Amino acid sequence: MNLPSDYTRENLDDNWMVNSTHDANRYLGAALKHFTSGIKALADYAHARGFKLNIYVGC
Repeated sequence: MNLPSDYTRENLDDNWMVNSTHDANRYLGAALKHFTSGIKALADYAHARGFKLNIYVGC
């Protein structure tokens, strides 16, 4: 991530998930086509660089 130095958060907007419905356990899965390592890996990457990751869920 190359963000200006005064940025501290990266926002992941809608459509990051496989679909907009929950499974039986109310779990929303990441669209692995776009996030091949999953959301945790993305969050770990952001956190390691001093950023916070916000995830929007509009369902």
